Formats: sequence, C-alpha cells, structure tokens
Amino acid sequence: MDRKTFQNKCRKITKELIKKSFPELKKKRVLVFVPLFFRKAYSGLALWIPPFPRMLFLNKERSTESDSFLRGLLSHELGHQSLHFMRGLKKSIILASLYWLSKKVRRKEEDEANKLIIRRGYARDIYATTKRLEKIKTCGGIQKYYMSSEEIKSYAKKIGKW
Repeated sequence: MDRKTFQNKCRKITKELIKKSFPELKKKRVLVFVPLFFRKAYSGLALWIPPFPRMLFLNKERSTESDSFLRGLLSHELGHQSLHFMRGLKKSIILASLYWLSKKVRRKEEDEANKLIIRRGYARDIYATTKRLEKIKTCGGIQKYYMSSEEIKSYAKKIGKW
C-alpha cells in the first residue's frame, strides 16, 4: 500500500476511534501523518505542542498490518493524547520532557496509555499489535518500555475487559 493510501486509511480509523471511544478528543484537531522517513524501531508517535493541533505519526512499514493491529496502534497513540488532555497543559509539558529523560517515567507513561485503552475496550487490539511487534526484530530495543502481550492480557482479564 502506498504512503498516501495508508495515511488515509489511518485517518479514517482514527476518526472512528475518536467518535466511538475518545469523547474528550471530539472537539480537538488530531492530524495523522505518515512521513517519508521514520525510525524503524517505532510504529507510531503522538505529539502535541500547544497551541498546535495534536498529531499522530505512523511508520509506513506498518502499512501491511491488519486492521486490528492498526486499531491497537492508533488507540494507543490516542491514549497518549487523551492523557495529555486530562492532565492539562502544564503537567503534560513536564511529563513530555521527563519521558525522554527517564526510563521509569517512559515505562509508566506507556503503561498508562495501554491501561486507558484497555479500559475503553481495545484490549484485544493492543494485544494483537503488541504480539506482532514482539516478533519484529527492529522493535526489540524499545519493547522494554511497553507492557508485554501477556501483561496486557492479564490486566484486561483482571479488570474484566478480555
């Protein structure tokens, strides 16, 4: 799938996700981009630099993945945007800075995004995404910051969302 087609597909899925499960983002502008160059280890990135719109960047190498994979990936990135919205500007800026400086903060932030989307009904999607990413060798170095597929499944069962 070419970059533009993939970008449009991701925009459509993002709009559906926001409409269904992210009411706090309904009145926010969320832009979806598939840049020409993207570090192979990353599948997606959520970015919000006030006062600009919220942005999601996706790796084109994920264009051949399933819709469930993409829903998991996009809901995870929207989870970050929701957390930013719920925290407010000041706390979001502080945490965004600490995210890149502290492995502990980074792991906690990724866990919070995953737990949020699991509570909103995307456990199986983020499970499928994570299961697939665990098999992709180029993602190995950053996987330590994310819940494993088994941790996702365990948490979802624990809260009755599996």
